[in-house]
Amino acid sequence: MSILVLCPSRGRPQNAFEAMDSFNLTKSRSDTKILFLVDSDDPTRHQYPYSSTLILDPPPGCMNNAMTIAVKRDSVLSDFSVFGFIGDDHRFRTPRWDEAISAALASEKGIVYCDDLYQRESLPTMWFLSREIVNVFGMGHPELRHLWIDNYWLTLGEAADCIYYMPDLVIEHMHPYAGKGEMDAGYERANSGQMIDHDRGVFERWQANSLAADAETLRRIVG
Repeated sequence: MSILVLCPSRGRPQNAFEAMDSFNLTKSRSDTKILFLVDSDDPTRHQYPYSSTLILDPPPGCMNNAMTIAVKRDSVLSDFSVFGFIGDDHRFRTPRWDEAISAALASEKGIVYCDDLYQRESLPTMWFLSREIVNVFGMGHPELRHLWIDNYWLTLGEAADCIYYMPDLVIEHMHPYAGKGEMDAGYERANSGQMIDHDRGVFERWQANSLAADAETLRRIVG
């Protein structure tokens, strides 16, 4: 089961290199890849790892749009069986994590997440999806921008009984809220009142009006 990890990023090329270093040091399969998604108007876009970066033009405007655009490109989809998401503030800590996730999703299609040493089982701050799920649902609810995408996958996966927490795999979240990073303009934008109000509203409307139907669709996909 080949894995592609998508990492939207803006203005943080150093974070991207640190994430990629942790990725390369711990993965065990040659077909496990990472791809950074960077806006074409990002002044630091040329400082990202060249061979592992997709420049998106026009700029998608938010994290979820970046992933939505990326997974619709044939060059991105390729032959990957599993699509993952991390932030540029995640760091892979467990050797051979990709073998474990590949094995888990080979036996049962679904959603997998790992221990981030902060939210742990309570919230998937990173996630891995069987390709069949991505083909139908994308990488998140299309109206969400940045926040509540983790809540979306947790809620949908639990409703369809196909989300699996793998506590032995650590992908550490180096977030300022966890006391492991410095606040910057990107964090401030992502956690602004406007972003919170928008994404929480989208999530709550989806939960009230569409969760049941989406869970039934997801159950059919995973069999």
